[in-house]
Amino acid sequence: MYQRSDSSNVPYNGGSLLGVAIAVAIIQIVSVVARFYTRHTQRIAYALDDFLIVIALVASLGQSALYVVLVEVAGVGYHMSYIEQTPEKLIALEKGLYVNEIIDFPFVVTPAKVSILVFYVRIFSTRNFRVAAYIVGAFVVGHGIGILFAAIFQCSPIAYIWDKTIEDGSCLIKKPFTVTFHHLIF
Repeated sequence: MYQRSDSSNVPYNGGSLLGVAIAVAIIQIVSVVARFYTRHTQRIAYALDDFLIVIALVASLGQSALYVVLVEVAGVGYHMSYIEQTPEKLIALEKGLYVNEIIDFPFVVTPAKVSILVFYVRIFSTRNFRVAAYIVGAFVVGHGIGILFAAIFQCSPIAYIWDKTIEDGSCLIKKPFTVTFHHLIF
C-alpha cells in the first residue's frame, strides 16, 4: 500500500491505478501502431476495422486520462469513507464515474467488437457467416446505443447523479439494469 504525504496515515492505492492506466495505454498504442505499420509496410489498404479500432483506442486513452485525473482530483485510491469526508472530491468522483460510464461501453467496447466483426466479414467469405456477423453486429451496435442513452439519462435531472440534494431527483435502479444489459453481451 502506498501512502500519500497530503493525508496522514490514510491507506492509498492510487499509485497502482496510475501504473495500470499508463501501462495499458502504452500497450494499446503499441498494438494499434504495429497494426497500422504492418498494413502500411505490406501495402495493404486500410479498412473499416482499422478505423473502428482507432475510435476505440482514442476513447480508451480518454478513459485512461480520466482515471489519472480522478486519482488527482477525486481522491481515487483512498477508501470511499475518506472521500466521502470531502464533498468536493465526492462530487468530482461522481462526475468522473458518470463520464466513464458514457465512454466505456459505447465508445471503447462497441467499436472494438464491431472492428472484430468487420475483420471476420473480410476474411470469412461464406454468405451464412457474413449474415450472422451482420446480425450480431446490429445487436452489438444496438446494445452500445442502449447503454449510451441509459448512461446519459440514468438520473433525472442528470445533475442528480452527483448532487443528491436536488428535490424530486431520481435514478434508475442500477443493479437490475446492469445485470440485464451485461447478460445481453454479444
